[in-house]
Amino acid sequence: MKTIANILIFVIASMVTAFGQEITTKEYQLSDYNSIEVTSSVDVKLVANSKEGVSVRCDERLQPAIKIKQNGHKLQIGLNWEELKKITGKRRIRNISIHNNKVKINGMLFKSGIHVTANIKNIREIKTSSLGDVEWNGNLPTTELSEH
Repeated sequence: MKTIANILIFVIASMVTAFGQEITTKEYQLSDYNSIEVTSSVDVKLVANSKEGVSVRCDERLQPAIKIKQNGHKLQIGLNWEELKKITGKRRIRNISIHNNKVKINGMLFKSGIHVTANIKNIREIKTSSLGDVEWNGNLPTTELSEH
């Protein structure tokens, strides 16, 4: 009887985890940046816009691990690995897979992927130090662009 109760609790907990995921968007009010640095395997979409700022759309459980920081004129986008460890309850991140519609970390599945959109007025430098992709729509507002 105890085994059946444990199995039932496990099934209910799994269903809540799988179906109870909320997808949220967090807005970052940032301005006066002209350099973008992507430090983790996160895909970033640049949009030429007269209004600056960043939005991140992902599973609400992942929001604390998204690192959006402005250092002078540089916008840094990445992941906070210590937060990911807390979220997954693991001491190490052994296996991480980030795709458009899902994120899988140490076997834990997060729906919707991680979608970062950066609105830019002017861009001079784009730097990626990992496998993340940076894509843009239309003409980027730049007179000189350095890619690293």
